[in-house]
Formats: sequence, structure tokens, C-alpha cells
Amino acid sequence: MKKQYFFLFFLTLLVFSCSKDSLLDIGQGPDQLADNTAYKAFGSVIKVYPGDDLNSAFEDAKEAGKGTVVKLMPGEFSIGWIEVHEFFGTFTGSGPGVTIITNKSDLNPSELVDQDKLTGLITFIGGDVTVSNMSVQLTEMPWLNSQEMSMLLFSDYTAGFTPSNKYIKVSLDNLEINGLLMDVYPYYVNGVKFAPDHQLTTDKVLQRSNIDASITNSKFSKLNKGIYVWGCKSGSFRFGTDGANDLIDNGQGIVINENLGLNVKIWNNVIYNPYWGYTGIDLNTGEASLGIYNPLEVLNLDCGTYQIRNNTITVDNSLGFGIMDTWRMAHPEYDTWMKITWQDNTFIINNFGALGDIYCGKNMLFLKNVVSGDDSFAWIWVENFWWDWDGVLPNNYSEGCKFLNNYFLKNPMEFGFYMSINCMLMGDLSNLTVIDLGENTNIIGKANYGHSNEKFLEQAQKRMVKMLNSHQK
Repeated sequence: MKKQYFFLFFLTLLVFSCSKDSLLDIGQGPDQLADNTAYKAFGSVIKVYPGDDLNSAFEDAKEAGKGTVVKLMPGEFSIGWIEVHEFFGTFTGSGPGVTIITNKSDLNPSELVDQDKLTGLITFIGGDVTVSNMSVQLTEMPWLNSQEMSMLLFSDYTAGFTPSNKYIKVSLDNLEINGLLMDVYPYYVNGVKFAPDHQLTTDKVLQRSNIDASITNSKFSKLNKGIYVWGCKSGSFRFGTDGANDLIDNGQGIVINENLGLNVKIWNNVIYNPYWGYTGIDLNTGEASLGIYNPLEVLNLDCGTYQIRNNTITVDNSLGFGIMDTWRMAHPEYDTWMKITWQDNTFIINNFGALGDIYCGKNMLFLKNVVSGDDSFAWIWVENFWWDWDGVLPNNYSEGCKFLNNYFLKNPMEFGFYMSINCMLMGDLSNLTVIDLGENTNIIGKANYGHSNEKFLEQAQKRMVKMLNSHQK
């Protein structure tokens, strides 16, 4: 009897498979299967050609069920605002440079802003979404100077709609997302953004988003922010862990700001910040302590774990990284901080650039990284004297940060530490002139160092002014 049931089930499945040419064909070869089958399940494939209605294709895909593939064929697709709710499937093209999505030039951001939504060219709300194998290219629009826009936006809810399961899972692979330059600086456009799809207004508190996401084998260029994560909680983010991403000529490469409870891995990426860039990687937990209104809900959550490994970060008169872990300063009732490990990264510091700055960091580990480049003054702040003097963030000191067994290849390299409290510098320091400006700093290793604070601060201030002036649009 069991064999009979099995045979009937198999026969039914075979008849159903043959009844639609878009379903799995057992007799097809590997190339045909890749073109004509779902990536996640035995779902149908909906092919979309230039000129077809992409909104209708997504509606058809949702009606067809989970695992459906929306496949863009070769060509250019000029689209308006697209918002897709609870899509469980794959949105794919025929390859970067072969399938190209562009925005219509007459888009009006007020269409979304008036609905209290963010401005996203394609927005996915909820579901389990894979996007792959295409280019997304920004075309110029007159309002881009003043309005943020994201080429791809992912959220678990939007103003006016919350899915039954307030969550979205995202997988991005083999994408090419390009912005535009305004003079020499990018328009205020993000490549990919993960955030609540809600305008920031002072009359409401926004729920944080539940998002898990991975990005692999993708390229981001000429964008204000290549990858941007904002306002999330308890999410998992994997950038480059299964295939390196290139983030070239952006204002900022990867930005993960004002989140709680995240588990983040940034591995194997190549980041280049040009002369007018700000930071290769930017991490913070909030700006409430700076007097900036923070519309996000306050939760008693850990500030998250960040592993940054095997990346190559080249900066030209900009910062390799920036960290501002101000959560516990703004909310002393929650004594938690970001757990950050920088390991086996390569930093190439050129043309008055800097390795990075850390405000309010705690117990951060900086291990076996390589620092090189043509700038002999590769400094790092573990407290921002500029903010301290101006009274903006007087309690911005860091504590317990450790810089162990890193490799400083430029000889000589003046490495300025404004170290704050109980920080440690250990390893081969023979190429360094270390200027220790902290309290209870433990320096272990042969180096030339001193405490000439006044001279060092004066020189560093002039360099910071020069860098900030160069970043003005």
C-alpha cells in the first residue's frame, strides 16, 4: 500500500511538473535548469522583458507561491518606485551589465515622503528575498541634493503596513550598484539600506527592525553609503563572508549605525575611500548623547558583536574606520557596549589619511592588522580632543582597548594614540614614534615614545582641520 501511495504521489508530481513550462523539467541540463527553475523551491519562473510591468510580475510571483523566481532578461529596465510586500522568492537578472535597472528621471520623492516612507527605488517589506545577477544604476534627478534615496531598501515594516511576521531575510549576490558624482562627491544615495521604512519625525518613536541579511560578490561605487544598516535589533548581518564585496569611490563604504543586539561579520571586503571620503567602515550605537534627537525605541539589549576580518581598506585623506559607541553614555541604566574585534585586516593610509577614531569604545581588540601607506603620520584617536574642547561630547573617552601584535610597515611612522584609560599597545613597535596621551596606558615593545602632548595636539588639530575642510561639498 505504501508503495502504491508513493507511486501515485510521484505520478501526480510528474503530471503537475509537465503541466507548466515554467516549472522544473527533470530532463533539462544544468544550464537550462539554472535559467528555468526556482533557486529556493520548486516554484515557477516568471520572465520579465524590457518594457514589461515589473509590479505585475511581483504580484504574479506572490500568487504563484513561495520559491517563485522573477527573472529579468537581458536589457535595460527603467522603473518608478516599486514596493513589494512579503515576497518569498528570488529576484534575479541575467548578469551585471547584462540586466540593468535604472530609475525614471521624473520620479517625485514626495510620493513616498508624504506617506511617511523612506525613498527607495525598490523596497521589499517582509518575506525571504534573494536579489542577484544584475546592475542597478542611478540616473540624475534634480532633487537628489536634498533627499536621501536608496537604490534597494529592505525592511520588516513600513508606514501603514506591518507583515503578520514582522521580519525579513535578505540574500544579495553578484550585484553591481552604481551612483553618481556631484562635482567630486556622491549624491545622497545609498546602494543598499536595511532599516525601518519610516520617515524620521519627532512626534513618534519608531520600532526597531528585525532583519537578517548577507551580501556577497557585489560591487558598490559612487554612492554616499555603499551598505547602510540603521535602526535594527537582534539581527544577523554577513558582508563578504562567502564572497568578497568591492566598495570603491564611496563617501562611506559600510555604515552600521544606531542598532542594538546585532551579530555582524564584515570579512574579505575591498574598500577604497577617495580623497573626499569619510570612513571605510563606520559603526555606532546612537547619537543621543550628542543632543541629536533619536527616534528609535529604547530597549534593554546588548549593543552587539562585530567581527571585522581580512578586509583591505585603502584611504586617501580619510579615515579607515570610525566608531562611536555612545549607547551607555546616553543610557547609563544599560551598561553595555559593542564587542568589536578587528583582526588580520590591511590598512593602506595615504595622503594625510588616518587609521581611524574611536569614541566611547570599551574593550575593543585590534589584533594582527597591517598598517602601511605613504603617510608617515598614521594616527588613531581613542578619545576625540576636538569634541572634548568644544563641549560636544566631553565624556567621549574609551577604556580597556587593546592593540596587540599589529604590523606597522612604514618606517618611520608616527602613530599618535589619544589612548584614554587602561589601553594597551603591544608588539613590534620598532617603526613607530608613539605619543601616549592616555591614562594608565600600557606600552609593551621597543619604540620611541613620549608625552609631548601640547605639540602633538597642535599638529593633529591642524591636520584634522585640513581633512574636514577637504570634505566640504
